[in-house]
Amino acid sequence: MNTLPGYGDEATWPKYNGQPGDPRAPLSSAWEQALDIAHNAERVAELRARKLLDDVQIKVDSEFRDLLEADELLRMRVMTGRYPEADCIARDITTAIVSAVEKLIEEDRL
Repeated sequence: MNTLPGYGDEATWPKYNGQPGDPRAPLSSAWEQALDIAHNAERVAELRARKLLDDVQIKVDSEFRDLLEADELLRMRVMTGRYPEADCIARDITTAIVSAVEKLIEEDRL
């Protein structure tokens, strides 16, 4: 039986034209470097000590928190067994750190 491609099938997508928002767009090398740094606790601690991540803000419970406060809220969620919420906070923290580090890399400050 032959079926036509449906919504979401890559065959129905328009031709890739280099738009950065396209999910087929390659990741920038700065983003990949930033992701590696964000997953390395020692490097993140070094950046925090150099005060390069002081302006990072994470939205938790509809309020923007600094990195230390968000870490504390993450810890409390884990300790109280609220793992789905902790997972969301952890992802938001990682994304915020990656974005900040990517910006530092692009500005040649790292």
